[in-house]
Amino acid sequence: MYLERSGQRLPARVGTHLQATDTVVTGADGSAGIAFVDNSLLSVGPNSVLAIERYAFNSTTHEGAFESSLRKGTLSVVSGKIAKQSPDAMK
Repeated sequence: MYLERSGQRLPARVGTHLQATDTVVTGADGSAGIAFVDNSLLSVGPNSVLAIERYAFNSTTHEGAFESSLRKGTLSVVSGKIAKQSPDAMK
């Protein structure tokens, strides 16, 4: 598994912090569990490409925006506080 960030491939390990424009790529034997500060949980399956396009969260108001796109593969999502505050804010 690796991240694509600013045109570079970076190894992804437990504890790696994602940036709003990162792309998560898993191989045939790979998978990734991603926890966001609003308590959203993403499980990325093997042979997947997930682009994080936008992520913003205000921990006081629970307002924010979460936009991502699954370009290939499988994804399971448990939405967090952003979607509970405003369901249309998570895409």
